[in-house]
Amino acid sequence: MTCHASAVFVNHKGFGEVLLIPYYTINNNLNTLVTVTNTTAQGKAIKIHLREGLNGYSVLSYNVYLGAHDTWSFVLGRYTSSADNPSVYHSAYDSSCSTGITSSEQEVTLSNVRTGPLGVSRTREGYIEILEMASIPEDTSFFAAADHGGVGVPADCALFEAAWDEGGVWSTNPQSGLEPPSGGLMAAADLIDVAEGINYSVPVMALSDFYAEDQTFHVEPSDHVFSLDSAKNEAVVIDGNDQYSLEFNSGIDAVSAVLMSDKVISTYVLDAIVAGKTDVVYTQPTRRFYWTATVDPFPYFLAPYNVNAIEVENCQTDDLPSSFYGGIEILTEIYDRESTEDVPAGGIAGPIPPQPNLSICGSVFVHSIIRPYPGQPTQVMAGITGSENFRTIYSVVEPQATENGYMSIEFLDSRPISGRDVNDEAHQVQGIPITGVTFFRFTNAGAGAGLLAQYGGAYPLKTKTTVN
Repeated sequence: MTCHASAVFVNHKGFGEVLLIPYYTINNNLNTLVTVTNTTAQGKAIKIHLREGLNGYSVLSYNVYLGAHDTWSFVLGRYTSSADNPSVYHSAYDSSCSTGITSSEQEVTLSNVRTGPLGVSRTREGYIEILEMASIPEDTSFFAAADHGGVGVPADCALFEAAWDEGGVWSTNPQSGLEPPSGGLMAAADLIDVAEGINYSVPVMALSDFYAEDQTFHVEPSDHVFSLDSAKNEAVVIDGNDQYSLEFNSGIDAVSAVLMSDKVISTYVLDAIVAGKTDVVYTQPTRRFYWTATVDPFPYFLAPYNVNAIEVENCQTDDLPSSFYGGIEILTEIYDRESTEDVPAGGIAGPIPPQPNLSICGSVFVHSIIRPYPGQPTQVMAGITGSENFRTIYSVVEPQATENGYMSIEFLDSRPISGRDVNDEAHQVQGIPITGVTFFRFTNAGAGAGLLAQYGGAYPLKTKTTVN
């Protein structure tokens, strides 16, 4: 075991320079509410990316300039375009300073999408990156402009717009007047169903010691390229009670390493008495840096599929060939709460995948877990999230099985990421870079007349990492 300071790590206390919100959606009458808070006495220059769930392309990118102890908030809601095709609008009635947003309600765009279908439906769910680009020191005009001064509004948000105009100070030198990122950001995210009176709080992942020292990363508001690959190439990876500080070939490998898991576990609750529902969301924030339809075998952790020879059938749709969709095959084990395991037809004991060639497809994918009732209609979207990029998973089918339990998945043919410790000894981190959230929903049908009795919950995925 080796460890030393100043390497990218997952900060379980919730503060960092980079925040990952694993899921947003406006499907199934849900809205997504996000708040980002600067808990420090410095100002902050922040980049926010909304990334669609298929391949992680940015559908909206902009900058926010927060004063000391300031908070930025926004809502993602349903927007119906002139073609009557629902997409996402970003609504921010926050007084804090932002650039790159043209109105309080702005529709997302497909202008940065390079592969796959061009329908706006792919924008309706995805994940969010929040990155500190720089800190704003107190002795600058920018700090004074972002300061609310005890009156509830910043002193001069127009200063930030002018700095990016032609001839402005940031149009020639984006780093002028700024200092390296110093961390201290936190965020909260909630999925809200107003009509049903349900709120799901989405767990946020914080990454600390993210950047190399003495650098600023300030980019223009429309820039959608600045992202997770700006990290330093060192990371702290935890395997059980051991932690390893390793150096990798690149910054994105370091970020992937702290997200790597070779087993992911989620629980399910399907109790009929409360109409239980469970959706499990899997997010791969760094997948887009490795996935390409033109490279075989795929680099690093992705399985060496030849898309022309081996079809990952669960990642194949009529309008989206697997070469754009991508996927990794998984082995699934499901147990109820009394340790009854899934048993295949014919009575052969042992957990098996509920369906052949089960896969996780795209940057955001959903498993909607249901009870295998006879005659149950086929789901056309996931039960809670309303995702169309999903797969139905059946709970344990044995007659004595309880209506709740847990599911674990392992990744087949994944490739490890290699790093070296301070003694130049090689270590391999197994699995794929993944995070996510499990959603639960309950309905109390026995509530009194006129009472709304809906309940929602959300928990982060449990993950296991192996370092060889």
